[in-house]
Amino acid sequence: MRVSMMQCVCALFFLIWGHAALAALQIPIAKKNQVFQADFNQPSAVVSDGQGQLYVLDGMNSRVVVLSAQGQRLSEIKPRNKTQNLFKAMALAIDKQQLYIANTAQHRISVFSLAGKWLHDIALAVPEKATEKLNELPEPVALLVRGDELIYADRRWHRICYLELSSGKQKYCTGERGEMNAQFQYPFQIAEDRDQYISVVDVLNARVQVFDRSGRYYSQTGKFSLDKMYRPNGNAFDMLDFQYVSDSYLGTISIYKQGHFVGLLKDATGKLVKFSAPINLHYNALGYLYVVDAEAQQVHKIELDYQVLTKLPEMPSEVSRKNCVMCHYSWGNAQDNKKLLDSENVLPVAALNMCYSCHHGAVLDSRQAIPHGEQHPTVYDPAEEKQKRFKALPRKDDMPDLYPHDKNSELSCTSCHTPHNAAEEPTTLYQENHNAWLRGTDYGSEQCEACHEKNTKLSGREDAKKYGINHPLGVKMHKPKDATQHLSTADPHLQKGLPELLQNGGGALGKNEAIVCQSCHQVHDGVTENLLTASDAQGELCASCHQRQAPKDAKAARKAGVHPVNVELEEPVEFRGEKVKTVQCDSCHSVHNGTLETALYPDEIADAEELCADCHERQHAKDEKEAAKKGIHPMNLEMDDVVKIADLDVKKIGCLSCHAVHSGKPNTPALHEEYLNGELCENCHAGKQRVVGTDHDLRVTADEVENQQEETAHQAGVCSSCHTLHRGDAKSPFLSSVVAAEKQVRDKTAPGLKRDELCMNCHQKEGVGKDKLIEFYGHPYKDMVLRSDEEVMPLVEREHEKKAELGAIACVTCHEPHTWKPLKQPVEKNYPVLDYKKQENIEGDIVSSFLRHKGVADTFCVDCHGIEALPKYKYFHHEEKVRGIGVDYLN
Repeated sequence: MRVSMMQCVCALFFLIWGHAALAALQIPIAKKNQVFQADFNQPSAVVSDGQGQLYVLDGMNSRVVVLSAQGQRLSEIKPRNKTQNLFKAMALAIDKQQLYIANTAQHRISVFSLAGKWLHDIALAVPEKATEKLNELPEPVALLVRGDELIYADRRWHRICYLELSSGKQKYCTGERGEMNAQFQYPFQIAEDRDQYISVVDVLNARVQVFDRSGRYYSQTGKFSLDKMYRPNGNAFDMLDFQYVSDSYLGTISIYKQGHFVGLLKDATGKLVKFSAPINLHYNALGYLYVVDAEAQQVHKIELDYQVLTKLPEMPSEVSRKNCVMCHYSWGNAQDNKKLLDSENVLPVAALNMCYSCHHGAVLDSRQAIPHGEQHPTVYDPAEEKQKRFKALPRKDDMPDLYPHDKNSELSCTSCHTPHNAAEEPTTLYQENHNAWLRGTDYGSEQCEACHEKNTKLSGREDAKKYGINHPLGVKMHKPKDATQHLSTADPHLQKGLPELLQNGGGALGKNEAIVCQSCHQVHDGVTENLLTASDAQGELCASCHQRQAPKDAKAARKAGVHPVNVELEEPVEFRGEKVKTVQCDSCHSVHNGTLETALYPDEIADAEELCADCHERQHAKDEKEAAKKGIHPMNLEMDDVVKIADLDVKKIGCLSCHAVHSGKPNTPALHEEYLNGELCENCHAGKQRVVGTDHDLRVTADEVENQQEETAHQAGVCSSCHTLHRGDAKSPFLSSVVAAEKQVRDKTAPGLKRDELCMNCHQKEGVGKDKLIEFYGHPYKDMVLRSDEEVMPLVEREHEKKAELGAIACVTCHEPHTWKPLKQPVEKNYPVLDYKKQENIEGDIVSSFLRHKGVADTFCVDCHGIEALPKYKYFHHEEKVRGIGVDYLN
């Protein structure tokens, strides 16, 4: 039975007992220490049921892991419903086959069966002075079931609350923020002694407060010290009523008896038992003490034994300036500061484990940031990573003195953060943080830019004409007031704000909804080594904003009319000194190392055509001669006149004359204009679009026939049914893509031109145009000189088979294969393009059938044939009417 006088005489405890009483006093020791691991991510609590099964709260993975008493993983409780999410949950309690979970981030207590079935949630009431705002809702971080009561510690309001277990209704709360009795600075784990008094860890006041069965303050266990109670967290009683209090900074477990310190937990050899960050304790009926080591991702099962206390423990020393020393550990320590440096020569106040002792959830939950995921480089990085940075010294950017750093420009937590910046107004982009205790404000990446200036300059933000080195910053993600607004976006998708993928990874916009560093980067908990807010292995991060420019595969790219990304090349290509097997956004763009006044082109490349040639070597040629050897469309060819293609003035033929890499017409290979009806080709090859809907439009006359690329006319389009721009060979003139048929007997009087073979390949037996079989098409050409105006009836010179004034008569002399009827004028513009779907195979006659002229007037035919020129012209291919009537064809 407790008596209040104990509060007055506690200091005389050991003096009264004296040395004679030591033989009667035992102290627990760690007889055996087992370690359990199950892919935890900074677990926060452990409890056990009557059979000894363990339930470990793994809140960062939104689950409870169930282990056997021997530590074998049996199952897990992980709600599938997002509304029952356990992310960042902090505490557990078990009662009558029900599992109570302090669902901290959800501001409620969730109740599950031990089999993992969600039963219900318990809503938590806010204090009268609070509102229903999200940052004012209760944050339960510890639970205890005592009889018909459920008691929880509220981190947000620095209080403990008592609920009626059966109804979940709140009975009363006690506590507020402060340092007096029954006041708290972050209450944490709750434990019950054998008299049903509860002990509540008071983290930043560095004590454990005791309350009686009615909830009234009774006494205090422990006090602030540098070696016994510095940052108390875990709290448990054993069957002999020894109390265990773990310290998340010191890594030790202090042992108390009836409020008096009796020693630190040691093993049987007298060696101190230490942990990385012991934040939660649990003692079960089977006699085991369980320790949750959050930083080490482990649960320890300690078998306790008891041995006689052989000497009096050292009493905790008084420490002045507690509120300073709670972080500035070295200020209260008489040792030389050099002896207090950690493994990376950092003083305790700036050390990672000092920050983690509060930021694991007891005071503030930063587990998603420290040490989870990819982190901004610090002095605590592995040695090999630091060595890489050392080799790159000196930095291109100076490190401002405002941010403390060592001689190698290495940082610690306190380089960017300081607990002395108690700002009333928000200093960061994240509302939930309000005050991130930054050394400087960070509304728009100011803190990032202070050290990383080279990654922000020449981004177009300050001067619209100076861009290309870095990805644009300051782009406003909303609808612009007018088209001239600087740094605006015309994409409706981006005018809605930052894409969800980036937000989910912690991305944020700056002032005026503008793009800042944190839109793509996350200093803590980055997804990639470059601290990106989303993985970019398959271009996901780029695609979240640049949706149209980043299709998921080649099929989607064709549909969108853009260059494909996330595609594997048929053969690796040499690119920037590396073998590249896949095409990604960064294959052509360098986010932070681009070329001035370009779309972030790498390696000081000013002309995008150079980028194309790296991968598309087959389709590239330095001049017309090389293009002919490859069988591709001429490249780098200067045209006589400027040609308008879409909105471009084209004088020199290059890749981008026809292709718009990221803004092509849908359902095209990223072309500026449509192509199936010859629209794009018509820009340079004026008049050729007249072929649409004629018999030479294979969509009308041979829609099932495939070309060399195994495409039907409907797939290839009107021009590509016969021509291939990038996949031909030197043997086929005019970039022919027609499948060569077996060659039949040819007219021996013909000059044997390759270009005639293009016609005869179809107009022969078994050819596509077999219904218009041409057997006779030759005209004498030896021992004579033929001369004709090439604008009227072009002849073909035999060496290069180009149209000429002097040469032989070929098919194209009389026929224009793209124009069904002779033109009234030599050049007719603005002609209507037929709808091929409404056309049928037309039966030609002697005045149509792709003839250049209806008659022979003003042609060179009459020069030799006189008045017989007309019938010879009209029946040129007819043996029975002209060639076989027993007369010399020329006379």
